[in-house]
Amino acid sequence: MTKSTAQSDDTVKWEDGNEYPLLKVHISSASHPFFTGEERIIDTEGRVDRFKARAEAAKQRQAELASKAKKASARKTTKIEK
Repeated sequence: MTKSTAQSDDTVKWEDGNEYPLLKVHISSASHPFFTGEERIIDTEGRVDRFKARAEAAKQRQAELASKAKKASARKTTKIEK
């Protein structure tokens, strides 16, 4: 429910028991920028590049930690076998 100056003959009964005007809005590929491909990303001060760099660095850190854990596990099993 929203405040609007648009007029409508349709009404809907709301949770509080009152009736309010109903305005039907159709969103389609012809009118919505997500569907039409007209959405533009404005990269201010390299924000997108910084985000991608952080994501790549996090992925590398995760791979390094997994590698360290694997090596530590291998060392443990080697010590246990001796």
